[in-house]
Amino acid sequence: AEESYEAALAIWREAGDRRRAALQLCNLVLLLAPLPERRARAKVLGEACLAESRALAFPTGIAAALTGLGIIAEGEGDLGTAARCHEESAE
Repeated sequence: AEESYEAALAIWREAGDRRRAALQLCNLVLLLAPLPERRARAKVLGEACLAESRALAFPTGIAAALTGLGIIAEGEGDLGTAARCHEESAE
């Protein structure tokens, strides 16, 4: 799945479709966030997805990025940040 999401991300970026590229970032974040060995990459992607989704005023992307970042924070034992991310994603 990761390879497919990466390929789709490259296609949407090349096509200049920022919204669909943001969706692929979200997919990658949600795929990688639960995996301890991939958590650092997921965090970088999650922050990029959140920034891009906010710039686009794209609520679906914002919610997905925050969910992924919340999962990452939970895995790191940062329950305060996890709670804030999950609460904000539900808004």
